[in-house]
Amino acid sequence: MAETVPYTAVHAERFARLPAEFERLSSLVEKPFALRDMFDHDGFAIEDYCRGFTPNPHTEASGAAVRRFARRHGIWLTGISDHVTDMGAYLNPRASRERLTSIGKTYAIDWYLDDTIGREKFAAMSDEQRARAARRRERIIALCRSAGDGDAAGSGDAGDSVDSVEEAVLLVLAELRDGSTPEWYERFVRQWVAHLGMMCRDQNARTSGLLPGLQEYTERRIVMSGMPYTITFGEFAADRFLARRALVESGTDALVRRVFHRICAVCSLSNDLFSFPRELREGCDANAVVVEALNHPHLTLVQAVTAAMDRTRRHTAAFLEETAALATAVSRLGEPENLREFMRTTQDALRATWVWQTHSPRYRETRAVFR
Repeated sequence: MAETVPYTAVHAERFARLPAEFERLSSLVEKPFALRDMFDHDGFAIEDYCRGFTPNPHTEASGAAVRRFARRHGIWLTGISDHVTDMGAYLNPRASRERLTSIGKTYAIDWYLDDTIGREKFAAMSDEQRARAARRRERIIALCRSAGDGDAAGSGDAGDSVDSVEEAVLLVLAELRDGSTPEWYERFVRQWVAHLGMMCRDQNARTSGLLPGLQEYTERRIVMSGMPYTITFGEFAADRFLARRALVESGTDALVRRVFHRICAVCSLSNDLFSFPRELREGCDANAVVVEALNHPHLTLVQAVTAAMDRTRRHTAAFLEETAALATAVSRLGEPENLREFMRTTQDALRATWVWQTHSPRYRETRAVFR
C-alpha cells in the first residue's frame, strides 16, 4: 500500500502540467471516457440499475422550506444554492416532508460551508481569509460538540453569542435530536464534526507538504465527502434506527460496517470524478484523479482518469457483492425493517450518485472530458 510521502518538486511540476493536459483533452470532439464506465462491470449497468428511480415526491414543498430557511440565515448563495437543494430528495426518496426538510436544512448548511470555506477554496484565499475560515470552522465544530452533549444553547468554546449561520446549525441539530434516538444522534454529530473538520480545511498536498497514498486518500475523502453522515441520514429519513448492540447480537454488525464503508467509498470517489474539472480549475489537488497522477507522475492525464475510474468501479462491484451477502443474512433474520431500510438507503445512495450528479447543473463542467 502506498504511504504518505513528502510533496516534492517532482509532484509540483506534475501538477503544473495538468491544466494544459486537461485543455487538450477537453478540446477533443470524441471524449475518451464515458461516465457510466466508472460503475459498469460484468453485466452490471448503472443506467439499468437506476431506471425508474425518482426523487422524493415532497421535493418541491420541502425545497421551498429549505430555501426560506437558508435565506433567513444568510446561507443561500445565488446561482449556486439553486443547484444543490434537491440532493436530499434523491438520497432520501421515501422520507416524510418534515424529515426531508430537516435533512435538506443540514445539507444547505453543509453546501454553504463547502462553497465558501471548503477544501478547494483555500488555494485562492489570502492569509486573512484562511484565518477567518479556520475560526468559522472551529466555532461550528464547538457548537456541534456542545449541542451533542445536550447543551441546547450551544455555548462554551464557541462563546455566548452565535451568528446567523451558527444559529442555523443549532436549530437543525435540535430538530435532528428531537426526531431520533440518543445513539443515532451521537453518531450523527460525531460524523458531521469529523466531516466539517476535514472539509473546511486546506487539503492541498502542496500546503501540508505531504502527499497521501491512494488508499489513505480514499479514507480521507470518505470523511471529507460527508458520506458517512449522509448514509446515516437514511435511518432518520425512515424513522427506523440501527442499534449497534442489536447488530452485534444478530451477527450482522461486520457486514453492515462493510457495506456502509463501501458505499461511502463509491459515492465519494465518483464525486471526485464528477468534480474533477471544477476542482482542477480551482487549483485543488485533493482529488482522486490528481492524487493518482501525483503518486504516479509517469501517467498521462488520460491514464490517471482511467485509474481513478477503475478504482471506483472496483468499489462498486464489491459494494454489490457485500450488499447481496447482507441481504441473505437479513432474510435469515426474518428481514427486520430497520436493516431492510439500511440496505435501501445504500442502494438509493448509489442511484442518487448517478442520477442527481448527471442532471445537476453543479457538474456541468464534467462534460468537458466525459461523454
